[in-house]
Amino acid sequence: MPLLEDRPIGQLRATVKLPEGAQAPENTARPHLQAAGLEWQPTGLGRGFCLQPVDWEATALRHLPLYFEEPNLERLGYYYGYPCDGRYRRWICSPVTNYLACKPDDSWLKQKWFAWQYKLDCNPPHNQLIQPVVSACHFYGRIAALPYMMGAACPREEFYVLGEDRPGSPVPYRKHYIPLSLKGILYQGAAVTGLGYAIP
Repeated sequence: MPLLEDRPIGQLRATVKLPEGAQAPENTARPHLQAAGLEWQPTGLGRGFCLQPVDWEATALRHLPLYFEEPNLERLGYYYGYPCDGRYRRWICSPVTNYLACKPDDSWLKQKWFAWQYKLDCNPPHNQLIQPVVSACHFYGRIAALPYMMGAACPREEFYVLGEDRPGSPVPYRKHYIPLSLKGILYQGAAVTGLGYAIP
């Protein structure tokens, strides 16, 4: 068979099509993905950081239950907010920008406008506006459910971080729910009943 450099340029083809008679390997992921279905990422969630390669070795670190933890925010960088890439600002400001760009004069208003636009482009707006509200709701909601969570996970029980996603890893957004626990239901019921008798 002639080498590639010996062929005329007209005979070389770039294609991903399988050769005649060859078979593609079986797609073993298709039934699993079809069974899992689609899970849409909620609107407004972003991860505002750059990917960096890090060497990591698993540790035997353990901790007591983290009742108020927000793993998606604290470990993985997901937050609630509007997109920070400036498309909404450009959509709102573009009529004025286009109008001023077409004017032949060099007025102070035009100079101020384009200087302001330049500053906004150099310093993109901080977009984590909704996250403090979401975190506050998460914290105060967990206070109300604290007896349940203490029943579901004993305050003296130790948890290991092995198997958890590493901080900053590019993993998909996952919802974290409080586990179902009969003991937690009993603790919550006892706390609500006790508060009902304690508060006149």
